Amino acid sequence: MSTAAQSSEIAELLRGEHVHCNLPPAKMIEYAIRRGEGKLADTGALVCFTGSRTGRSPQDRFIVKNAEAAHVDWNDINQPCSEELFDAVYNRVMAFLRARGELFGPGNAQLPLPPMLMFDRISTISETGGPHGKGQVAAELKVAGNSRTDWFFHCHLLYHLKAGMARVVHYDGYRLYPELAAVRPRLYEESWYIWGAVTPLSNMAEAAITASNTRNIVRFWGEIGWKEEARQENRWETTLTWDRWFNRFFTVFIGVDRSGRRSDAEYTRGVLGFTYLLPLNFARDGLTIAV
Repeated sequence: MSTAAQSSEIAELLRGEHVHCNLPPAKMIEYAIRRGEGKLADTGALVCFTGSRTGRSPQDRFIVKNAEAAHVDWNDINQPCSEELFDAVYNRVMAFLRARGELFGPGNAQLPLPPMLMFDRISTISETGGPHGKGQVAAELKVAGNSRTDWFFHCHLLYHLKAGMARVVHYDGYRLYPELAAVRPRLYEESWYIWGAVTPLSNMAEAAITASNTRNIVRFWGEIGWKEEARQENRWETTLTWDRWFNRFFTVFIGVDRSGRRSDAEYTRGVLGFTYLLPLNFARDGLTIAV
C-alpha cells in the first residue's frame, strides 16, 4: 500500500466516533478502569501496572528497507524489515482499531498529512534535560540526500528568517561553487535597518526615526508646534537615545532630552539607565539617572 493511501486511511479512521478528544481527568480514569488498564487506590489515585515493559524498547524498531531508506545506517537499533511485513503489521493494527480500538488525543485527533507533517519520527520524550532542565522532545526529519549543494532550512516568517532563524547545511567535504562563495560572507554581515514616521496635526507635528541592528537601537523623537496660552509661542522637545542589548533580557541605554521655545533651548538633560525582562515578558526599568 502506498504512503498516500495509508495516510488517507488513517485520517479517515481518526474522524470516527471511537476517537475521544480533550476528556476531563475523571473521564479518562473511568475509561482506564473500564478497559482494565488500572485500579483506584484508597486515595483515589489511578494505579497502573506496566508489566515487563517499563521503558522504551530501542531494539523493537524496524524500518522498511527500500530505495527511500538507502541513507539509513543499519545496526542493532535501525533494523530492516520488508514491505510485506510492514503491510501485514499495518493491516493488523488497522483491523484492531476498526473493530474495538479507542483513540485518545488533543484537538480533533487528526494526523497531519503530507506536506504538513514536519517530522518523521519522535525519538525522545523526556521530562528532564533540555536547555533549562525542564524536559525535551527530539524529532527526526528524513531528507533525501539527492544534492550535495547547500540546503537552506528557515522559518516561514520573513521577520524570523531575517533575524537569524535559519540554517545552511551541506555534506562534509563539499566544495562551494565560486559564485556562491563570493556572496556567502554577506550572510554574516551586520546590517542596519532604518524606519520612521511623521505625524502632522492641526496644532502640532511629531516625528520619529529609528535605526537598529542586532544589538543596538538608536531612536530620535521630536515634537513641535503647541503653544502656551499666555505667550502664544511655539514650544518643541526632542529626545535622542541609544540602547545596547547585552542579551535578550538586559539592556543599557543612554540619551539626551532637550526642550525649548522657538530657537532657544530652555533645558538639556542626560538620561542613563538599564532595563531587564522579567518572566511573562514584563519589561522593567532597573535604574534611570537624569542629569
